[in-house]
Amino acid sequence: MTIKRPKQNLKRLFIPVIILLLITCGMIQYAVVYNEQEVAGVSNPSEVMLDITRDYEDILSEDNDIIEEKPDNLFLQRLTRYDDPVKAPYIEFKNILDKNMSLNDFKGQWIVLNFWASWCPPCIVEMPSLQKLQDMYTETNDLKVVAIALDRNYTAQKLRDFMGKSGFGPVAAYYGHWPDVKQKFDIPGLPTTYILNPEGYVVAQFRGDTNWTGADARILIEGLMRSSKFVQ
Repeated sequence: MTIKRPKQNLKRLFIPVIILLLITCGMIQYAVVYNEQEVAGVSNPSEVMLDITRDYEDILSEDNDIIEEKPDNLFLQRLTRYDDPVKAPYIEFKNILDKNMSLNDFKGQWIVLNFWASWCPPCIVEMPSLQKLQDMYTETNDLKVVAIALDRNYTAQKLRDFMGKSGFGPVAAYYGHWPDVKQKFDIPGLPTTYILNPEGYVVAQFRGDTNWTGADARILIEGLMRSSKFVQ
């Protein structure tokens, strides 16, 4: 014999269950919204960068994991810091007066070594900020920005003409021979920038263009210059 549960008893059973489900759904929704608000509060890469780099020397004491922790930060993605700095390869290049030069001409200064080309749009966008960076250290003379054009078959006259047309400042007044430079420096694309310490060791590499007077770049450069970690 089948026992049929009275309809009234079924209603009494389902009503508490439905109320419980509604309460549970509400709690889950609140937790999701609250979590999203917390994430939104720290999702700005610039804010995160400023927080983790508040103390310059603390940044440099951290290993490269700090770079990998925030993959959404484009600056950090493009930056490689050398825990063990390497001696910069010897290269020769020329200036707009067709004078032969090398990195040894700037020994004793921090060098921001930028490789660019006149046909490279990001290079053109980036160049004014490199000049402004140089201008910031004109009085102290402890940093030199050297932007070497790697156009094929370039000459001093071609570079002078391009600089006049583009309004570039003195930082762009250098050009080199692409095959020779490529053999000695790892250049994944243009622009690529290296930072060398006063002893001529490479301490960082940056791939692509950036604003070199922006917060991220200034924190990096000032941190490196203030630290004795890379002194050989």
